[in-house]
Amino acid sequence: MGMLDGLNERQRLAAQHIDGPALVNAGPGTGKTKLVTHRVAHLVKNNLDPRSILALTFTNAAAEEMRTRVHDVGGESCYPVVVGTFHSFVLRYILKPYAKHDFFKTAGYPNGVLTLDEDNATKLLDEAIKSQELPVRNLLDALGYKRKQISSKLSINRARGLTVMDMARTIMANYSDVNETWAKAMSLAASIEHPEEHSREKDDLKLLVNQQPYLIDGAINKVWRSYNELCQEVDGVDFDEMLVMADQLLKADPRVARSLGSRFDYIMLDEFQDTNPVQYSMICSIASKQRNPFNIFCVGDARQSIYKFRASDLTIMTNYPKQFEDCKVIDLIENYRSSNHIITTANTFGVTMAEQITDGVLEAKGANASDPNPVELHHFRNDRTEAAWMVTKAQELINQGQAPSGIYFLYRNKGLFRELESALSAQGLGFQIIGNISFWETREVKDITALLRVFARRQDAMAMARVIDNSNSGMTGANFRKVMHEKALPAWAALESRVTGGKSERAQSLKEFVSALKEHRERALVDADWEKWLQSSAVRMFMETGDTEDQARQYLAEILRIATPEELDRYRATFTDPNEGYRSIHDELPLVKELRSFWHGYMAPLLKAQESKSWEKKGLSEQEQDEAWGRRQNNINIVLEHITRTLESGVALDDVVSELTLRTENATENDRDSVRLLTMHASKGLEADHVFLLGVEQENFLRSEDYSTEDLAEEGRIFYVAMTRAKKQLYMTTAASRLINGEFRQNSELTFLDTIKPLLKIVNHDGLTEQNTNSDPADIQLKDEDWIALLDSTSSNQDQPLGKQSEIVPKVEDTSRKRRTYHI
Repeated sequence: MGMLDGLNERQRLAAQHIDGPALVNAGPGTGKTKLVTHRVAHLVKNNLDPRSILALTFTNAAAEEMRTRVHDVGGESCYPVVVGTFHSFVLRYILKPYAKHDFFKTAGYPNGVLTLDEDNATKLLDEAIKSQELPVRNLLDALGYKRKQISSKLSINRARGLTVMDMARTIMANYSDVNETWAKAMSLAASIEHPEEHSREKDDLKLLVNQQPYLIDGAINKVWRSYNELCQEVDGVDFDEMLVMADQLLKADPRVARSLGSRFDYIMLDEFQDTNPVQYSMICSIASKQRNPFNIFCVGDARQSIYKFRASDLTIMTNYPKQFEDCKVIDLIENYRSSNHIITTANTFGVTMAEQITDGVLEAKGANASDPNPVELHHFRNDRTEAAWMVTKAQELINQGQAPSGIYFLYRNKGLFRELESALSAQGLGFQIIGNISFWETREVKDITALLRVFARRQDAMAMARVIDNSNSGMTGANFRKVMHEKALPAWAALESRVTGGKSERAQSLKEFVSALKEHRERALVDADWEKWLQSSAVRMFMETGDTEDQARQYLAEILRIATPEELDRYRATFTDPNEGYRSIHDELPLVKELRSFWHGYMAPLLKAQESKSWEKKGLSEQEQDEAWGRRQNNINIVLEHITRTLESGVALDDVVSELTLRTENATENDRDSVRLLTMHASKGLEADHVFLLGVEQENFLRSEDYSTEDLAEEGRIFYVAMTRAKKQLYMTTAASRLINGEFRQNSELTFLDTIKPLLKIVNHDGLTEQNTNSDPADIQLKDEDWIALLDSTSSNQDQPLGKQSEIVPKVEDTSRKRRTYHI
């Protein structure tokens, strides 16, 4: 089969592009991943070295899918292609190989760097904030800067490639009276006795900061400096800092960029619209040293750039064709996901969006193209009747044969779905809330990952502190790190220094814990050269049982790099059962055995005791508690199986640790018996047969009255992404009043709807009527007796009517930007 078979004309044109910069503007549902995988296979088929191909995307899930599909399409010849995330690429090809580079010593990392997961980074940032002098803390508190806001500021700065010194220089260069004003601010902040309460001093401080905004930057910079010092103490870098350091190294030593540029002749960037400045700078440093400079193949969609809050910069994509005059621009417009009604609606809104590269008008070409159902807009009196209708509609779809997993409820922010959650529970309809706590964020998964890090990396202080905190160890992680700091000891030495000959229960617990941890680690690492051990074990397996089946070759693709022709001939002649030998390696892994043993012996008892208290408070039965604990244990088994499978594929132990540490995005279960609840951001990259957009109201999208043009454009892109998730049917809803944070809020219809209303089937529920008006904002009023009726209503009871419905299809000529007034 040809590598380009199955591609449409535009996809084929893009896949055949080999040399020079290219930008593929790939609309939703147009086969972006299919294009990328077939292009990789096409390059390899044309005798290009697969090791010279680098394909980067943004999440582990996307990278795994791309890697799998590349292997499926291109076969074994594509195995050496490097597919990963920006972070995994930086770790494997920059931070680790150059760990002893003088750059890192100068940066405060003489021992190289370890990756901090989000929990580690959060703990260190909390410590950095607490370590500040009182006036600095008061200033931050008075202006509402808690850890979340400070962390966001640091992430945005570093996504732009800035360091703590860059920030300090900017402040000093732009303001002549920095020292005098700072002293005044500190004096005011010091006089605030209760930052959380209103006071004249607090008002004066706010006024001063409003006049001199750099003051808040100065306070954050002090936290940033302390945070960096704490990271250096434990040899750690967080996810943001690792990209900044890689970018700086590439610029500081062109030899590093030249080495990577000569290795990777073909660079492919997925989701290009989400690229931030430091990522792009890093890639350009490498691409500038390619034999054919700037041979970067970029795939993205300007209409789906929705991560401005993470400092993604859409202008990187929109300026790309201007940056390179020979850039080839190709539009993918054939949508294989959605119905013609949905595509027409999306196109009508899409052409009004800002920062377009091409018109990008989509064409519905898939199996759902001819679906007859128009996009529907439903208006409700309140969020209770809105939720009741959605649940009833979802149940109706399920009764007609729709799998629950094919029904999505999307909302702009997490505060909107509580009424829907209650209605789903009352109906007994199973649901999953995607985007709350993910598999990789559960305590037991983070615990076993920390234990793996302790076994694999002697100097990983943050992992050691977590294992200490979550075991019956006889000490705390905070005390352990205090010993490290005060005595300037590495992790293991600091831990062992706390073991004494004391007879107290605490002293005995610590002694037993340290002894057990050392013994388990030594047994786990009985053969430290994991790659060599696995390869030799696998070769012995083939020598004993041999076969030529594809499955056997897939198991041992890495072995082909080291096996001699004589060995290959021998196991080809004798191999009979690849699976049995493969499982024998699984059973021999001492690492997995010791991880499980230590977790069950020292970490599980504490976790179970703490969880039992929580379960009892929730009123769980004994059987329900057993089932909950079983799920915890099963999570451990899943991680250990993942570790085993990854090691068996030939990945080095340290790379396995790095891969687990980088796993931060949400993992979703494949449960066909549950509908899905998720934010519009979380829906990106997903699709469902039936999609409900909950709360398409101005107050949910543009919550601040002084929003900027950039904010408006970003919200428009979020709305576009949400609409284009639907395959067969798209429903949108509004509620005239909504209970938010304990208060009733009146709402106006989202102005983005004005453009598409002529295309919609509009249904008014609960006796609502509609008229076009120039009023701005919408005038929505409820009588006192109506509030009582609302509170007393039982709309979640499916035996009760949901209210009178009337359909309104606005005339095409009424398309001016008008808001609605609801008369209730």
